[in-house]
Amino acid sequence: MRLMRRVLVVYLLAAVLLGFRVLSMGEQPAGGTSAPASPGGNAAWIDQHWVQSPPSPSSIAPLCTQLKNHQIGTIFVHVGPADASGSIAEGRAPYAGRFVTEFHLLCPQVRVLAWIGQLLPSWDGLVNLQNSSTRGGLARTAARFVALGYDGIQYDLEPVANGDPAFLSLLRLTRSAIGGHWLAVAGPAITPAEGMPRLPRLRLPLLPWSSSYYARVGALVDELDPMLYITGLGNDADYAKFVSVQARAFTRTLPSATIRLGLPAFSGRNQFFDDRAENVPTALLGITRAYGNGAIPKALTGIAIYPMWDMTPTGWVALDNWLALSHRRNS
Repeated sequence: MRLMRRVLVVYLLAAVLLGFRVLSMGEQPAGGTSAPASPGGNAAWIDQHWVQSPPSPSSIAPLCTQLKNHQIGTIFVHVGPADASGSIAEGRAPYAGRFVTEFHLLCPQVRVLAWIGQLLPSWDGLVNLQNSSTRGGLARTAARFVALGYDGIQYDLEPVANGDPAFLSLLRLTRSAIGGHWLAVAGPAITPAEGMPRLPRLRLPLLPWSSSYYARVGALVDELDPMLYITGLGNDADYAKFVSVQARAFTRTLPSATIRLGLPAFSGRNQFFDDRAENVPTALLGITRAYGNGAIPKALTGIAIYPMWDMTPTGWVALDNWLALSHRRNS
């Protein structure tokens, strides 16, 4: 995510200046039903420029074509980071309403979610989920975008600590505010039942959630979008293994969920991320290996590309090949 990439700069500066510092079941099931049926199981994060300038059919039509060609049935539209009150200033996304109206006219079968994100205080961010008024502000912001015509919202709040009850409270409040509209969460990796794989250099700044906490979150939302990148791994074989273990862990832990695995399309090289190892083709190889020659479990609805604007021709070809293979396995 953009937030995760931003926080890496904070950590790297801290390492130079200060020295590196370490970074129940029983919930009621979610009830999102109003969003259109998705023609493709995949998703993508798209950038804020779509809601910062007047949209036009001529600019949206190529986007629709690209989504259809690659079986992307959900988009997360960056509508701006939330402020300390949980609000998003209208000036950050002045054309959010016009965009979703125009987009729905041209792409009626694609689900459009408002992507609401911010860093939390533990990463020097603004949104404090322990504050009930902030949670209320976020829920009102979610309701505002649904009222504009969005099919729902996706929260990308980082880093939510494993077991944090305040985040569960936010999800309940948001469900009440948006009713049956779609509610998604971008979260961290999961801790597999057998533990994390022993891989050289594996370091996750965004600490994983336990399977029990993921189950509680999953019971309150319609979709989980775990972000499987920024791992510290510098070897493509190790990264493929990491993704493979994560894919199996998610589908075993949450067999009835809607899961889209977040994969990295961005570039860069630092102590936490190396695009020679972490990239879409390698991640897709890991997912393929997760299930051997068997069918991909129903819970794994697809993948989520972060971000769509950084996808390369190589990434698109790898995605299309993986989709063809998945279709043959599941047919």
